[in-house]
Amino acid sequence: MRLIVSAFLVVAGLIVILWVNGSAWGVEANTIGGAVVLLGLVSALVAMALRARRDQASGSSADDEPVQVSRK
Repeated sequence: MRLIVSAFLVVAGLIVILWVNGSAWGVEANTIGGAVVLLGLVSALVAMALRARRDQASGSSADDEPVQVSRK
């Protein structure tokens, strides 16, 4: 879920950079868009690092198959 939000931030920042002209309170739209893109990229990096750390701590990986134990 967090990676979807990060991707949305990157796309929104690119839209601001490419199609918005002007400034708000003396700050150019390109600067605001660049900050939003940077925020999206950093949040994606943090989300991936936390996910890798959580997987490492639990000792599981995406390739692990569940163990099935039969009851007698």
